[in-house]
Amino acid sequence: VDEGLAFARSTSEADREPLDLATLVAEAVGDRVDLGEPIVMRPLPAAAPIVASHLGLTRVIGNLVDNALRYAGDAEVALAPAGAEWELTVGDHGPGIPAAERARIFEPYVRLEGSRNRATGGSGLGLAIARQIVAAHGGTIAVHDRADGASGTVIAVRLPAA
Repeated sequence: VDEGLAFARSTSEADREPLDLATLVAEAVGDRVDLGEPIVMRPLPAAAPIVASHLGLTRVIGNLVDNALRYAGDAEVALAPAGAEWELTVGDHGPGIPAAERARIFEPYVRLEGSRNRATGGSGLGLAIARQIVAAHGGTIAVHDRADGASGTVIAVRLPAA
């Protein structure tokens, strides 16, 4: 029920404010790194100004990192300028996502892990919520292979810079 309500509320514009995306990423991921989770956080820009929902983007970052840890056992987080946007990437070294399934993973209630067991996955709403939040912020979200040729997946979120 909580996931369904979050999905329904994920496009609210009421709580948008000027934020530093680099600080937001550091906050959302830093505590988990300090707790020893297998996350590599690449050096962040000194500042990455955006206008966004703190809660919404924290949820996006959390969903992406949670998925990488759950399905691959590790996560690599980076943030870099990309023209008039900021690109946040969350990569892993897992089995990857088949090209034919990549568009489907952003649909509500779709899980590639077929057992439907909550111990091996979530409700199938995390990436749908992330896509909805990113789109409501004028951004895009996409999945692709790792550029370094290693096994794994990279989810790339692009958001307009302020």
